[in-house]
Amino acid sequence: MKYIKAVDHPGIQHINGDIYHMLAQEDNPCLTIVKHKDRMINLHLADSNRDALGTGTLDVDALIRALYVAACNQAGRFATPEPLGAGGDPYPAMHGKPDPAVLDNLVKVTVDTFREREDVIREELGA
Repeated sequence: MKYIKAVDHPGIQHINGDIYHMLAQEDNPCLTIVKHKDRMINLHLADSNRDALGTGTLDVDALIRALYVAACNQAGRFATPEPLGAGGDPYPAMHGKPDPAVLDNLVKVTVDTFREREDVIREELGA
């Protein structure tokens, strides 16, 4: 928010979050998502170990609930899988030759975990 206010330009008004970094830098990433719900348009999804959701310490259920409270399930809002693998370093992925099958599997596990937990939460809520 400090950056958005400092730039003070209509083209810089939204947040592209990254749950991996939020886990390290925010006291409560889920509350941060809710707090900035009007500006949060995209959230990169990777667990605390940069691996697929459900493989680290991230409370996936709390994350999904926060996304719903923040109305991230509407047009123009996104939650995009971005797991790089345990201890993932983005630079080899950008400049090296990552194994596409490994990355595809990380995204598949993330999507499957997200959908499974979302189904459970929606059932609990009667939605």
